Amino acid sequence: MESSPLQLTPEQRAALAGHPGQPLYIEDAETRETYLLLKAGQYPVLEEEYVRAKLEEGFAAIDRGEEEEWDSESIKSEGRRKLRERRQEP
Repeated sequence: MESSPLQLTPEQRAALAGHPGQPLYIEDAETRETYLLLKAGQYPVLEEEYVRAKLEEGFAAIDRGEEEEWDSESIKSEGRRKLRERRQEP
């Protein structure tokens, strides 16, 4: 595995220490992308836990009546637009 020249920030270290053995989800405020910081070797198990947790959040939102209509064509169109933008980035 190739290591990165990046170093953990004090805030990241504190967050990791506060939840040992658990992943740290970091959202990039600019791109709204979520990144997963975890100890090497934990990825497959933790990714499944993340998906399950997000599904539970969605089910809870539905139970609270926080549903919204969606159109599959507009979702696909938005996905294609984002893909084009990513492909144009250097």
